[in-house]
Amino acid sequence: MIAYYFRYIFLVFLICSVGQLNAQQSPDSTVSAGKGDSTKPVNPSDSSKSSLKYDADSASFLLVRKLEELTLGVNKVNAAMKRGLDTTDIHKELPNVKRLLELISASLYKQEFPLNLRSLNGSRVVLLQLEKQLGKWQASLQKYNATLLGLRADIREIVRDSSLQLLSNDSLIIELYFDELNAQEKKWKVTETTYNTQLTRINNLLHDIGIASLDVTDLLEEVNYRINALKKGLLSKTESYLHEASKGHTVALWESIKYSIKPNQRLFFFFLRFNWVPSLVIGIIGILLYFWVRYNISKIRREKRDELLLPVRYLKRNTLLGCLLLVFTIVPFFSGTPPATFIEINWMVMLILASRLAWPDWSDRYHHFWWVIVALFFINGIGNLLVSTSATERWIMALGSVVAIYVGYQLHKEVKQNEKAYPAFQDEALALFGMVNLVALLLNIFGRYTLAKMISNSAVIALAHALSFYLLVDIIIEAVYLQLEGNKNTRISAILQFGELRDKFKRFLVVIAIVLWFLAFTWSLNLLDSIITLGQEFLSAPRSIGSVEFTLSSILIFGIVLWGAFFLSNLLTFFFRGGNNQLAGNAAKNKAGSWVLLIRLVVIAIGFLLAMGAAGIPLDKLAIVIGALGVGIGFGLQNIVNNLVSGVILAFEKPMDVGDVIEIGTNTGTVKEIGIRSSKIGTFDGADIIVPNGDFISQKLINWTHNNNYRRVELLIGVAYGTNLDQAQQIIQGVIETEEGIVANPAPAILWHEMANSSINVRVLFWTNNFGNWVNLKSHMLKTIYNRFNEEGITIPFPQQDLHIRSVDASIFENLQQGIGKSSQQGEGNDAS
Repeated sequence: MIAYYFRYIFLVFLICSVGQLNAQQSPDSTVSAGKGDSTKPVNPSDSSKSSLKYDADSASFLLVRKLEELTLGVNKVNAAMKRGLDTTDIHKELPNVKRLLELISASLYKQEFPLNLRSLNGSRVVLLQLEKQLGKWQASLQKYNATLLGLRADIREIVRDSSLQLLSNDSLIIELYFDELNAQEKKWKVTETTYNTQLTRINNLLHDIGIASLDVTDLLEEVNYRINALKKGLLSKTESYLHEASKGHTVALWESIKYSIKPNQRLFFFFLRFNWVPSLVIGIIGILLYFWVRYNISKIRREKRDELLLPVRYLKRNTLLGCLLLVFTIVPFFSGTPPATFIEINWMVMLILASRLAWPDWSDRYHHFWWVIVALFFINGIGNLLVSTSATERWIMALGSVVAIYVGYQLHKEVKQNEKAYPAFQDEALALFGMVNLVALLLNIFGRYTLAKMISNSAVIALAHALSFYLLVDIIIEAVYLQLEGNKNTRISAILQFGELRDKFKRFLVVIAIVLWFLAFTWSLNLLDSIITLGQEFLSAPRSIGSVEFTLSSILIFGIVLWGAFFLSNLLTFFFRGGNNQLAGNAAKNKAGSWVLLIRLVVIAIGFLLAMGAAGIPLDKLAIVIGALGVGIGFGLQNIVNNLVSGVILAFEKPMDVGDVIEIGTNTGTVKEIGIRSSKIGTFDGADIIVPNGDFISQKLINWTHNNNYRRVELLIGVAYGTNLDQAQQIIQGVIETEEGIVANPAPAILWHEMANSSINVRVLFWTNNFGNWVNLKSHMLKTIYNRFNEEGITIPFPQQDLHIRSVDASIFENLQQGIGKSSQQGEGNDAS
């Protein structure tokens, strides 16, 4: 096609050049010049030469530019085809994909016996992986195809440019560049041949992938239909009664196992071929965790601080097993839609690792019965992978349910005798294990074998995960403990207090563990996909209140994003507040407090906008929200808004920072946290006072450490009348000069204050640059001055009063004498006795 345009241009150029050569033009013309009536003849050849020179230069420049653009476009096409698209993997794997689709189709439509739920789920996993892989191939081919088509369109645009028609005015230019144009045409012919070949190859691959994608879609719809049909019939009778099992099944157990090995093996390796990255990444995380924990343990032991290892139980017992437990437990959760074979193998290893870690804490009797649990996990896992049902399998599963009920009961009794030695919730998990197996036994007896096998497998999986997640929570807590307590010299470890962090972090980990346990339990029941589908339908269903339409998913997304913003803002406070264990007066001043408040406000504001955007709420609806808030403020939110605005004012004006010692009203203490709505003050008595931010704006605020940590200390000391005041003043001056905590500037002052009733009072004033230590300094100064006065014989008098009695009634003296006499007689009688 491009070559056609080249030929068209050349033909136009040639025709126009012939016309130029045959045309003759020699007009005589004059032009008026100069002044008045005078005229000056002009040589026509001079004018034509000037015009031809201008036209030739313009045409030459235009043609050179177009040739450059054309050459650049052809070179881009050649470069794109030279780099090409590596389709080796596609050519290699696409036949395998077709064969796999043929096998799945044959298993669905030509199988001798009907597929069970687990087999259909396995086929579904394969089809989902194929759909994902075919989508990737299709996207890469379409991208490369679009690149080639775009480059060809650029060349067409250059060739079709109307400005090239201007070149027909000059035959000399055309003849000069004819060879170059002809060379470009030949170059494009070679390029076009390769181009068409690659384009055809890409289109053929896209065609084959499109057909495979259609087959995947059809098979996936069929598999989903059969899975849903089986799920709906789970409660109905799918097999004969247990005592009639030998009559209803013609397939032997060993044949069922034989038929199941190859499909499960093929499915396992097919899944790993396309999903090995998550396993590798989690494995690397496990290796890094191992070396990190070993480094911290070795460091603590090198520093001879073995007492720090006392709270560490599982990582000290076997670090490698703890890290492997983490890997094999969580790999299935991050591997997309793994097949049952992959999950059962990982969780079997998980159970063995968890049992080995917790083994020393259990009694011998518990050990014996727990081996039975491991065996039941293995048997149920094998039964879960079988593609057909046999009579022998049903009897084995019935016997296994009876054994599981008995073992669960014995283990539950053992846990009740010493609950502290076993993981939390272990007794509840064992009770659930026994009851579910009892239900499975009854279902098996009455012919509901598919459901019976499903819930029996789910019971042992739930028990194994209850143990594993309990251990994992402790293992992660122990790893954090080793980092913080073993590296106190680092900044992060110094900021974070493990005691406080442990409680909050453990609650978070427990929530995550419960969610993962629930996912594993629902997967074992084949309910996970159904729950996810129902949840998506429920959340995405449109709802309306009046004229306002919304979905619960948008509200959920809005809440999650907003919660994340608040969580991040609280995390900033946690890292920059300076710790909760600081007493008033001992907290280091943190200048970042106000900035943290501003950052928190920005984070929450951005989080709110992101939440609205993520939930699909138009920003113009924000006016409605603000209007509603305005009504709320008018009715009852004045104080809340006042405190919020006051928080912003505090952030900008900075009348106080975290670590400042302040007085607000009758409260005195250290600022521990400046929040958005309220701030926290730690008193000298150890109490925390939550003060609304509005009080800091509306009341008088005294900040003792706003600009510096200086504090003036005052002592009021009295000496007896008759004391040598110069000597007393010299003693006090000497004590001040020897005290290291007193600064020289501002200078101390000793002032004789007043002549009181019992003493002459002296006022001692001095400054310290350590506000948190002024109470101790005052105490030490008083003690030192008192001792020095005693050494020098200076008396510190106590208050005295003289009582002058002017007149007393005579009866008072008589009563007084009688009382004294009676007291004397009683004393003599007691001595005689």
